[in-house]
Amino acid sequence: VAALCYSPLVDFSDTGSDEKTPLCFLTDDFADGCLAMYLGSMTGPEERRLVSPINHSLRDLPPIFLQWGDLERLFEQGLRFKAKADAEGVTNMELDVLRNMVHDPVMLPTVVSPDAERGIRNGCAFAAKHLAPVLRSGAGSKW
Repeated sequence: VAALCYSPLVDFSDTGSDEKTPLCFLTDDFADGCLAMYLGSMTGPEERRLVSPINHSLRDLPPIFLQWGDLERLFEQGLRFKAKADAEGVTNMELDVLRNMVHDPVMLPTVVSPDAERGIRNGCAFAAKHLAPVLRSGAGSKW
């Protein structure tokens, strides 16, 4: 029906760097470790490039909500991903940028970060827009 993606890694050949985004709490070591675990034996740069979502067609996907903080290491990937979707004529992809926020901003306590609450609201609004018609029709209901 739709996908909500919060701070996704879309280019497995580029995870950013601590020097480029010093305020982001997603460190090089952690990002590289997660990616290595996810990719398993695919360690070569060409293998990583071939399996990266950004290097595949973005057409014919369900509606997608993408959210990044502009201070996080994956933010530039997000901009490139959305630009690629736009160039391919994709019209059902929504980019939500949270200013002055680090990786996965919606995981921050909303009492500390009003922008985290705004990010949650934006994602919920997108989900409601795409799920409401399905829920109203009863499509897919097994009860």
